[in-house]
Amino acid sequence: MKDFIRFCIVGAFGFTVNAAMLTFWLKLVGLPLILASLISAEGAFLCTFILHKRWTYTAPVTKTGRQLLVEFHGSAWLGMLLSTLLIYVLVRAGLHFLVALASASVIVLFWNFIWTKFYIWRPSVE
Repeated sequence: MKDFIRFCIVGAFGFTVNAAMLTFWLKLVGLPLILASLISAEGAFLCTFILHKRWTYTAPVTKTGRQLLVEFHGSAWLGMLLSTLLIYVLVRAGLHFLVALASASVIVLFWNFIWTKFYIWRPSVE
C-alpha cells in the first residue's frame, strides 16, 4: 500500500509537470495537440522516473539505472500513447484539454503502477 500511495504522489507531481508543459506547448508555442501532448508526457515521464527510482521503490533491485530507465520508458510508451489518444478524442468531443488530460491520467494510472511495481522495480530475490 505504501508503494501505491507514493506512486500516486509522484504521479500527481508528474501530472502537474505534464499539465504545465502541455499548456506551454499549446498556448505559448502553438504546437498541435498530439505533438504537445507527447512532448509533455515525455517530460513528465522523466521527472517521475527519477522520483520513483529515488523514493517510491526503495527495495534493492539487481537492474542498473540504465536498465530501469529503458524498461520504464518502454512500458510507459503504451500508457503515453493511450493517454495521447484519449486526450485527442476527449478534446474533439468538447472537453477542455486539462480535463481530458486528467481523465486520461486516471485511466492509465493502474497500467503504469502494475508495470512499475511488479515488473520494472521487482525486488531482487537472493
